[in-house]
Amino acid sequence: MNTVVGNLLDNALRAARMGRRRPPTVEIVLLAEETTLYVSVVDSGPGVAPPLRETLFDEGVSTKVAPGHGLGLALARQAARTRGGDAWLATPGGADGGALFVAALPGLLDSPAGTMVAAPRPRETHDPHAHRGRRLPRRRCARGFRR
Repeated sequence: MNTVVGNLLDNALRAARMGRRRPPTVEIVLLAEETTLYVSVVDSGPGVAPPLRETLFDEGVSTKVAPGHGLGLALARQAARTRGGDAWLATPGGADGGALFVAALPGLLDSPAGTMVAAPRPRETHDPHAHRGRRLPRRRCARGFRR
């Protein structure tokens, strides 16, 4: 879990600093469904450019110019998939706000949760990508697996 959350947060913090919105913001929401933990991270950055959206989770892909980067999202996805889950770009963001990344980590919680619980939301921020305790959006990928 540390690899997944740490890398998603690290990328969001960097993206928020690159965005125009001040103060820069990062929001993390944790949702429990049965024994699966969903981690949602959204930032106030510039969003993910269209050319990067398909390769974003590949090793070596980065928006940073310095060498030695481009492993964080690849490691986050690999760690999530090792647990039988996944990590994906749910909303690429853009002019209205930053990107929303979601990770599903099945089997992480000890017992099934009776209800889904979300972390409290700061009052001073508003983000259109926030889920406020609702089920995170899922989509079908080309192979028919649900994410």
